Amino acid sequence: METKKVKVPHLNLVALDWAVAQCEKEKIRWDEDEEAFIYFDREEGGDRTWSPVNSWAQAGPIIEREHIAIDYSDGGNDWCASVYDVDGRIHSSAKPLIAAMRSYVEFKMGEEIDVPVEFA
Repeated sequence: METKKVKVPHLNLVALDWAVAQCEKEKIRWDEDEEAFIYFDREEGGDRTWSPVNSWAQAGPIIEREHIAIDYSDGGNDWCASVYDVDGRIHSSAKPLIAAMRSYVEFKMGEEIDVPVEFA
């Protein structure tokens, strides 16, 4: 699989969903028809869309478990998020889940990650 190095703040939403799955060790597959990642939901007993950048149900447990702080910045009209164990790095986005998942991925994988080229 060919990969491309991407800095976490520059991950597109597909690559960010992919990276969160890597951090969570979640087995996902790309569905061309849905243009989305699919995973097997053990609790529901079936395939579901994987998108923690859009789903509070998927991102919420990560945010709680990893103690990710989310705040709103009036000055920049952005949501900001950080993991307290990281050296003060804060990620911002127009949406709180995107900022939170960027902070989580950087905390787990580093500032720059290898992403499959088809998702980069």
